[in-house]
Amino acid sequence: MYLCSKLTSLNYVVIGTEFGNKDRTTVTHNIEKIENEIKDLEMEMERAPIETLKENMKEKYGMSPEKVEELL
Repeated sequence: MYLCSKLTSLNYVVIGTEFGNKDRTTVTHNIEKIENEIKDLEMEMERAPIETLKENMKEKYGMSPEKVEELL
């Protein structure tokens, strides 16, 4: 449903019909769910390098978690 909404100009009623006569509110819910999951994944990907840096600082330089947080 998400891909249909992004890759076509079909409205939610038509998309729902093509997916087994689903209501447009079901289509809306599914699209919003995927969009939220994408946002969450993007946020995780942004945090990953920072978390790796923190771990490297702890391991390589023997810094305490508090000191690492203070520096960042």
